[in-house]
Amino acid sequence: MRGYRFDYDGWAEDFDLPERRFDKCLSYFIQGENYKSARNPWRRNAGRLTLKHACSSAPLFDFLYRVLSFASFIMRDAERG
Repeated sequence: MRGYRFDYDGWAEDFDLPERRFDKCLSYFIQGENYKSARNPWRRNAGRLTLKHACSSAPLFDFLYRVLSFASFIMRDAERG
């Protein structure tokens, strides 16, 4: 349902749509979510769209996570929004 903050902000700037900035859309994303392990202000657990944290035991997933962590590209809730 969500995208990256930088995408929304870029589209808002490119197309002169300030009302489409990520911070303007975030409350609508939060309202629509039912994130079972919601434990922070970025998530909610009462919406219609059920979400869960991605889990994988695949070797490729583990490898990519280690590589991205090493490169300081760890995905945080605040960045994913």
